[in-house]
Amino acid sequence: MRHSPYCKIVLEDVTLEEQRDGDTIMRRIITPAGTITETSLHIPGAETDFITKPFIKTPADYDAVCFLLTHQHVTPDYPTAQRTIDETGEDGLVTIDAGAPPLSAFFRYLAQEQVLYESHDHPEQLDRLAAAVHEHQLAMCRAAAAAPAEVVIAYSADITTRLISPRLFERYALPYLQEYAAILHAADKLFIIHTCGDVRALLPLMRQANIDGIDSLSEPPLGNTPFEVAMAELGDDVCLIGGVSPIVLANGTPAQVREHVLDLFSRVPHRRNLLLCTSDATAFATPVENLRAVAELVKEY
Repeated sequence: MRHSPYCKIVLEDVTLEEQRDGDTIMRRIITPAGTITETSLHIPGAETDFITKPFIKTPADYDAVCFLLTHQHVTPDYPTAQRTIDETGEDGLVTIDAGAPPLSAFFRYLAQEQVLYESHDHPEQLDRLAAAVHEHQLAMCRAAAAAPAEVVIAYSADITTRLISPRLFERYALPYLQEYAAILHAADKLFIIHTCGDVRALLPLMRQANIDGIDSLSEPPLGNTPFEVAMAELGDDVCLIGGVSPIVLANGTPAQVREHVLDLFSRVPHRRNLLLCTSDATAFATPVENLRAVAELVKEY
């Protein structure tokens, strides 16, 4: 899979500022509804940022975040997506992103523990935030529906029962995923959700979401969902993407990778809706021979 941009986000009455001090990054967003700040730490090597102080720290910060979300205008950029498709050709599948439910965005703007506190103490605040996120994601989905790419992925790594309960998923993810799926299916798109954590308890609800696939479904120890369990719960119409542990892929030998994959094959009833690849990541310095071992198994089976 190769990800491609397909739109640009234009902000209205919003100013973004960023300052860096070594690996520390402070972002400031200035809106008529207030000013909010976020501090994050850049992790060299991993090339990712870890949020240490989120945008929402007080009840008043919801006003500025909701203003930001409702004043982002989605401008299509379909020529860029088409160029990516043309460059990729038959060597891969180009994907675009849209449709992440409000539950995912909660963890973008609030500390993990605060999401849970707010769900009990101030659910009305989360409802406000959910409505603002939904307005933006609807615009993203409508733009994605008209884009040339065939597959739309909703990136929702925070949807894991290590962080949320089925009740929260049912309230802040399920109805939104159903609405986004309807928009995208009407345009003949496939709608996939990326979730790489513990989702076993969420499978009955995910089946109701009308998604076409789960990307980076993770078996133990990284996740808690064996593929045969997911297949039994979701049926044949949901594609399961993953199956290869990045731990085995990075640290094993080609023979061990082969044994690992063949074990998966022995447990699932069939491979019709299995897209075999690493479950979520390929670590730096993973031996190329191990990647080839997976490719050879795909051709063989």
